[in-house]
Amino acid sequence: RTATGAEDLAWLREQAGADVDLRWRALVREAELGGDVTAESAALLERDPDPDAWVRALTVRAALPDPAAKAEVWRRLAVDREVPVQAVSPVAAAFWRPGQDAQLAPYAEHYLAAIPELHQGGMIPAMTYTSHLFPPYAIDPAYIEKARQAAREAAPVVRNTLLERSDAVRRMLRARVANA
Repeated sequence: RTATGAEDLAWLREQAGADVDLRWRALVREAELGGDVTAESAALLERDPDPDAWVRALTVRAALPDPAAKAEVWRRLAVDREVPVQAVSPVAAAFWRPGQDAQLAPYAEHYLAAIPELHQGGMIPAMTYTSHLFPPYAIDPAYIEKARQAAREAAPVVRNTLLERSDAVRRMLRARVANA
């Protein structure tokens, strides 16, 4: 997650060797930095024996600073809810990356629009989607207030999770400003 350039990424690939898990992690970071990972991701997907390897490939796509990739991942993650609940966190973490505000801003608004339906599917999915889809980037303090206002009309499980997550993200935003 802390590799910053081509040399770091080359070292990561070398260290990962044949380890499929480490290769996926390196690909996520390379994708986030704008690398062309399509072919390597497809090859690794073919090789990975995990039946949920498609989620790892989706995580790589989620990290790309590419509008088409973001649209596809958002649809599969937040709209169609194809991603297993236990995998929502890593896919969402790869989706919401710093430095990609231009690509992420529309999805912050999509999140607000989705709040009334986040309770669908039961308590665990509601808590998972409410928390992990909440944008930590491409937002400002005014967005936090809009989300908190939207929470007033949400189902109780969504409201509580949304208020907790918005408080955590508000503190993150303050820390970023203080350290800037």
